[in-house]
Amino acid sequence: MTITMQSKHSNKAQSIIIVILLAAAGLLLIAARRLPGFAQWYSVTVYPLLVGSIGRVCGMVSFSVAEVLCFVIPALIMIDSVVSAIKKRFRGAVIRFLLTASVLFFLYAACCGVNYYREPFVSREVIESADITEHDLSEFCDYIADRINKSYDASLVNKSVSDNTSIQSASYPAGDVLASMAVSAMQSLNDERLSGYYPQPKELRILSGVFSSMGVSGIYSPFTIEANVNGIMPGLEMPFTACHELSHLKGFMNEGEANYIGWLACINSDEEAFRRS
Repeated sequence: MTITMQSKHSNKAQSIIIVILLAAAGLLLIAARRLPGFAQWYSVTVYPLLVGSIGRVCGMVSFSVAEVLCFVIPALIMIDSVVSAIKKRFRGAVIRFLLTASVLFFLYAACCGVNYYREPFVSREVIESADITEHDLSEFCDYIADRINKSYDASLVNKSVSDNTSIQSASYPAGDVLASMAVSAMQSLNDERLSGYYPQPKELRILSGVFSSMGVSGIYSPFTIEANVNGIMPGLEMPFTACHELSHLKGFMNEGEANYIGWLACINSDEEAFRRS
């Protein structure tokens, strides 16, 4: 009887938490979309606190916490479902599943969703007033080609063409070196919007193969505030991908903006590998 009462109280408490989390997440997203200035205020005042807390804690380990949770959470849900089925306590299992989903939804809203409505990195007024001609675009392409040629690593010329690994990965940083260089490249832009604490980007150790099959080079996890990089893609792509994902981590969720920020960070880097990437 006592256990049954405790179970009912636990289910009731968890149900209340679910309602609170869903309501908070909903209010955040509605406010970001409907209240002028809210998303921008949130992205520069509240969100950095989350990066400095959740991101800092998850950044204390060298592996991707998000990658581990991709396996741990489904496993725990399955175990809980089996145990609940044996004990015939289905309601508790459903409530715990909903609690997990509501926590994830709240973290998405707080660490990602609101930032979609912040002020863009480059204002629309600047873009709309820019008088870009076909000749300008042609000159820009020539500029890019020239920068690529100047950043070419001559040490790769003598590599065996059959040695694909050395062709793709030689002279390109990885692991902790890549992470440290990527953070330095972002910070070197000296933009206040990109300042502050950076959890280092992490290479995925298990899911990289899956990501490669889907053509995905990296992913930002709002649940752990981590920038994740595909660990088996060509080394040439890693520096830019790391900076791209760090742009998301700094609250710029638009893919085009993250590409632009990542490009700026790489092309202005002191590291040749980053400039070429």
